[in-house]
Amino acid sequence: MSGLKLLKRPITYSFISSLVIVIPLILDVFSEIGLEVKIILVTIFLILSFIFGYFEITSFTLKINIENILELMVKSLYGEKFNFYRSNIMLYNKRRNSLKIHYSFNMKGHKDRFFEIELDKYKDLCASLSFTKESLVVLDAKNVELHNKLVAENKIWDKMLSVASVPIYSKNQKKVIGVLNIDSEMPLDKTEFKEQKKYIVFNAYSDIIKDTLG
Repeated sequence: MSGLKLLKRPITYSFISSLVIVIPLILDVFSEIGLEVKIILVTIFLILSFIFGYFEITSFTLKINIENILELMVKSLYGEKFNFYRSNIMLYNKRRNSLKIHYSFNMKGHKDRFFEIELDKYKDLCASLSFTKESLVVLDAKNVELHNKLVAENKIWDKMLSVASVPIYSKNQKKVIGVLNIDSEMPLDKTEFKEQKKYIVFNAYSDIIKDTLG
């Protein structure tokens, strides 16, 4: 019978993972809670995230629901307004040269729950650009001709006014394996997609998803 085996991970990994957990609090996303409560929560999150970030338990697999990660991201970023936002993860299919939604939040019952983008056909969509350029891409959906075509064909959310996408890298950081998207029925200037602090959070969650996907 094997005992519990712990492997040390780099101290930088632990520090970064700790910051990722408390970023929404540091950025004052949870503005409705008091300062004392924030300090207590930050302390608890730092301690717990350091412990679980610094030691990797290898004797069993911890099942993590990726869609719960998407829910946490949207709610931590937008609080009570989270219903105006949706999020999804598109993974790359090399054989089809396409990106397809595999995980989502706030998309239940939507016609584009399993939407697939053929990269040869749709090169100018937000997710396509983020995947190929390997960077954050923010677009006002109504100003993108291809988005309008897709909406007209009833393939995506017809209320979508803005969207942001960031690439998801493989664990060794050598290639992009997919895209993390967040879209909204609110206009671009209301979503804060372009703000640097939001991009930092998007990117942090992209890293969490990368590690979770393995």
